[in-house]
Amino acid sequence: MNVEILNKLDLVLNDLKMLKDGKWEPDKSSCTATIDNIEYVIRELTVRLKPFEAKIKNNIEWLYTTTEDEVQCIGIENLEAILQEFIDTEVSISLE
Repeated sequence: MNVEILNKLDLVLNDLKMLKDGKWEPDKSSCTATIDNIEYVIRELTVRLKPFEAKIKNNIEWLYTTTEDEVQCIGIENLEAILQEFIDTEVSISLE
């Protein structure tokens, strides 16, 4: 995941902790900065989720069960690669 998104979330978390502990007396400017950080994260995640969803859908395969049912599946290797690209961290979800 983008480092900038994590940094913005960390700033918001610190603001809320300071507010809870009474160490922050927010003014209009500091509230606006916190709101801007939250809005940035929402925008970025919204933009990033669309291609993430599309990549998953593009890797779906139809398989037939022994009872002739059709099921949608995605290969673990494909899903791992998509997740790694999205969160920018190595991922292993296979059973091996």
